[in-house]
Amino acid sequence: MLLMRKLPFLNGIRAFEAAARLGSFAGAAEELHVTPAAISRMVHLLEERLGVVFFERKANRLALTPAGRSYQAGLSTFLEDLQAEVSASQAVMVRRLTAMVKKPELAALPSINGTTEVTTPYNQARQRENGQKVNNKPQSPS
Repeated sequence: MLLMRKLPFLNGIRAFEAAARLGSFAGAAEELHVTPAAISRMVHLLEERLGVVFFERKANRLALTPAGRSYQAGLSTFLEDLQAEVSASQAVMVRRLTAMVKKPELAALPSINGTTEVTTPYNQARQRENGQKVNNKPQSPS
């Protein structure tokens, strides 16, 4: 059985990273499509959870603490690596889907009036399971 990892919540991480990078809760709020108060709250909860203060909050000014700068540097690298992994995974999926579309057994498509039967290995297997005669060619419209 896998144990749950005790990680900080991702919304707090995203809020912190955007605020640190943009230098304001308002800028982070605009980027993440929430209110500045929501960004402030998420960052505060993240700080409480980790027991670290990331920002010096002064009137209309936000400054990273040394801990905040260190955390931001690590997060930036992590988020860049995560984005690279997401992009790589998406590229694999696109290649798989492209290969599926190019398969000749998927070329028989139903006509607009619905009279042509789709003949795919999946449909052929279903026909066999149901004791039906397997039709290897699409039916012509009558």
